Amino acid sequence: MSDETIVGYGIGQYYEYMKDKLPFRLSFLCDRRWREFGETHGGIPVISPEQLRDMGNVRVVIFGGDDTVCASIESDLEGCLAVCERAWKYLTIPYDILGKDLKQTCMEGLYRDRYNNRIYFDKTLSDKIKVTFRGSNNVLRIGAKVLTGLLRVDFGNDGICEVGTGTEFHSALISISGGRVEIGKDSLFSNGISIRCHDGHHIFLAETHKRLNYPRDVRIGNHVWVGAGAQLLPGFLIGDNSIIGAGSVSSSVFGSRLVIGGNPARVIREGVLWAKDDTNLRQHDAFGECMDKRAEKYL
Repeated sequence: MSDETIVGYGIGQYYEYMKDKLPFRLSFLCDRRWREFGETHGGIPVISPEQLRDMGNVRVVIFGGDDTVCASIESDLEGCLAVCERAWKYLTIPYDILGKDLKQTCMEGLYRDRYNNRIYFDKTLSDKIKVTFRGSNNVLRIGAKVLTGLLRVDFGNDGICEVGTGTEFHSALISISGGRVEIGKDSLFSNGISIRCHDGHHIFLAETHKRLNYPRDVRIGNHVWVGAGAQLLPGFLIGDNSIIGAGSVSSSVFGSRLVIGGNPARVIREGVLWAKDDTNLRQHDAFGECMDKRAEKYL
């Protein structure tokens, strides 16, 4: 690769973050806003997208923070002779890690990469867990017998995520950077759930230019049932044996044995228990009739 002409496309925050982590030197930089950067940027010549097209057979490394941005840049280069690849592959390989691959390659239940990202798991790890590392110094701990339809855990930098034994996800996205997401044991997550400890972008007070929205930890207790479409935001906390209604949105702090719901979520009922017994099959009149009695462990 050292003898090739290598062009970095996208001069933004992801380039600035990645530039010192590349195993090669770029020949040129390119950007849609190329005029804003002058003839060189950091000692590397800057060219326009039109000049890149005229160069023909080169290698283009795309600096984009997500799939949407990268796909947009790739569309700019359709019909060009350039060979395109995304810069994230040089940060952590693989960029996306699946549960089935972890079990095949990490026999001792520990994955670690050169950027100090770690995953702790056991042989019961679901094949359908997908972990994305965008940065460094992250930790994921998955307890035993965690069931998933689809669980994606997306890390930025300096994040910690812990999922307790026996918890079940139908489909959920957990996003962590600069904070923690802790999920207890024996919980149940329905479909389309989002959990995040950071907002994804910065917010500042207009008068002072001081930041308002630092990451805040999210904690979900043991035996919590989370309804479809819930969005649990930075600072959210709820205690054991609680129920979060479908479509709830919250960044607040709640106690245990509660039903909460709404946007923003509020307490609907106190002093509850719940069981996983399926109401499609049976209609019980008392908790004692249920097969699932795990709620008793967390009273």
